[in-house]
Amino acid sequence: MSKRTIFILTCLASGAGASIVACGGGGGSPKSGDIAAELNHAECTAAFRCMSSYTGSDFSTRFGTSESNCETVQAANFDADLEAAIDASLAAGRIKIDSAAKSSCESYFSAAACATLFTTQPPASCNTFAMGTVAIGGTCTTVVKSDGSNGTITYDVGDCVTGAMCDSTTKKCVTATGVAPAMPAQTLAQLLAQH
Repeated sequence: MSKRTIFILTCLASGAGASIVACGGGGGSPKSGDIAAELNHAECTAAFRCMSSYTGSDFSTRFGTSESNCETVQAANFDADLEAAIDASLAAGRIKIDSAAKSSCESYFSAAACATLFTTQPPASCNTFAMGTVAIGGTCTTVVKSDGSNGTITYDVGDCVTGAMCDSTTKKCVTATGVAPAMPAQTLAQLLAQH
């Protein structure tokens, strides 16, 4: 868990899914903070259920001191500017959520065996429930943030189709080879469930 689950919203830039839900119908677009909260709840519940199986000495640093504190700690890691950019892409349909894959990812944490919860990667559904829809050549979204040492990091929010990435200079989706990329949004899945 911890850093590996950062992947949970990065899934935007990967994979194909069966029951893709276009963001925007019914009750409006899903919000990245809501998605992150649901995934963090599932992960924090599993972490505390399996706490006795954790072999490191930094459990409380990674997961907090209680399930609710864990969710608060995880939510605090989610950058507001990046959240706003992801929400705009969700609302515009540049990112779609596969609700079945997201549900599968959440279910993994409920059913995971404690002996392997902290040592194995979650299933592919955790990386593929959010997918970008912007074709190569289309305008994509990046967010520039300070890296804390007088430099900056450019994050790709994951709105390009599978196999593409957002070029940090042109802000266009390009084939994901041979380009100086913006830092991937750790797949949207990863960003939303960031630790």
